[in-house]
Amino acid sequence: MVINFRKLNRQVLPFKPETKQGFIFIATNEQKENGLFSIAKVGSKRSLMTILVDTINSDEDFKREFSI
Repeated sequence: MVINFRKLNRQVLPFKPETKQGFIFIATNEQKENGLFSIAKVGSKRSLMTILVDTINSDEDFKREFSI
């Protein structure tokens, strides 16, 4: 399955106010009700996306939410 990176990128935001220290994936309220969760990672956006791709590929709820 192909991952919808456009949808995924909209939910990845920099930490505030220290934007260079890390990024966080923000789960919406609807996603939280379905068992999805927010993920924070110190470091680059690329490293967070790597973790999210692994999570999407291994978790059925994430796969259903972010597949095209």
